[in-house]
Amino acid sequence: MSDVPTPHQPPGFPQGTPRPVPVLPVEPRPVLPISDGSLPPPYGWPAATMPAMPPKAARPSAVTVFGAASIVVAFLGIIGSVGTGLAAFAFYVNGHTVSTRLAQNVAALGQSPLFAPDPPPAPVETGPDGVGQPMRGALVNVFNRIRPLRPPRLEQLDAMLARHGRIVLLTDRGPQAGKEPQVENVRNLVIDHGELFSTNRAAAPQFFAMQTGRLELYDDRAVFYPADGTPTLRSSLVRGPVRRALPEAEVTAAVNQARTLAHGALNEAQESALTTLLSAPDQKLIGPPSPNAPAEPSLVTPGAGGAVSLHFSQGNLYLGPRGEVLGAAPPPAPPPTPNTGAFVTVMAASLAGFALAITLAVAGVQVLRGSRSGRRLHLVWAGLKVPVTIVGVMAFWWMASRFYDAMAGFAPAPGPPGKSGGMGRFMAEPWQPAVLAAVSLVYPVVVVLAVRSQAIREHFSAGHE
Repeated sequence: MSDVPTPHQPPGFPQGTPRPVPVLPVEPRPVLPISDGSLPPPYGWPAATMPAMPPKAARPSAVTVFGAASIVVAFLGIIGSVGTGLAAFAFYVNGHTVSTRLAQNVAALGQSPLFAPDPPPAPVETGPDGVGQPMRGALVNVFNRIRPLRPPRLEQLDAMLARHGRIVLLTDRGPQAGKEPQVENVRNLVIDHGELFSTNRAAAPQFFAMQTGRLELYDDRAVFYPADGTPTLRSSLVRGPVRRALPEAEVTAAVNQARTLAHGALNEAQESALTTLLSAPDQKLIGPPSPNAPAEPSLVTPGAGGAVSLHFSQGNLYLGPRGEVLGAAPPPAPPPTPNTGAFVTVMAASLAGFALAITLAVAGVQVLRGSRSGRRLHLVWAGLKVPVTIVGVMAFWWMASRFYDAMAGFAPAPGPPGKSGGMGRFMAEPWQPAVLAAVSLVYPVVVVLAVRSQAIREHFSAGHE
């Protein structure tokens, strides 16, 4: 092998040795400053430019106040909803407690009449031609079964039989033979019975046509016309009350007074019957006029089944639901209780108000965050808040006012618990929820006006989500 170097091999290097690469001197480049005075980036690449972010719009102070006010009102709404629910619950429970106590008082009375009945007349002495007790009572009951008689006329019939019963009920040969009237013979004696014509239907007399004669019964007397032509027999049992005819103005005033005291318990049939009874020329409920006399009647009490008891200065009047006159005081009506439907409505409105208060709080937070959903939630809240509040306050008003009115007209015993005393604590008045509702309806109006204001509309239309 020859040591002659190849053309590609530098001299002085063995064969196969790589050829060294000459290192050329690098001249330093002058560093030129950029126009802004900073150094250029390495390798001579131009500086990267980032896109500029648009500056975020500043939140107007009106939006901040609006959002903060909504949060505060929402907090007050939560308190108000809870307070309304608790007040309705306390009213409902306490009302039932008062009614239960009144029912116990009624039971303690033993269903006795509310007022003392008219004093009974003095006992009638049995005459030589009269019928004694107990036969006389049995005979009166037979007449009453043949044709129902009012209590005053039963008393007049009893007095007639006590004085002239043997003449009235026996044939012309009966008295001479010393016979006594028999109960089973009364129905055979009565040929006809009915009511005589009278301009005053309430005071129309009743009659019994018998084989022995004709018997007429009035409230203040009894008259018998014997069939054999003997003299007419008259009997009168005078009671305590003074009878006098009332002028039309006094009758109207008494009916209006009864309507006011009844608190809706007096129906049209009872008012008509009361007007008829007071218009009778021999009415005995209202005595002679007096300068210091109280208005008549002094008290009207509802009874069971729609009956009513009216207390006058000269006696008591008991009317059935169809206007019929009752012979004794009806049992008192059950005590009133708060309406369950109204209570449920108030509680539902309170729950809805609580949910709406939470919604308003969320809407206030969304407004502070600049979200468009906050503005929409405010409008939804305002649209629901108004009807929910109105329904709740109307239900509370109806429950409280109806209960108080019914309790004022209920008098099972002297001195019933009234509106001002005996109702206990936490018994709200009807006007209290109305005032609270009026206050709570102010902010929905503010919300509607605020979301339509120029500052809030421009804020939410400036590119916010």
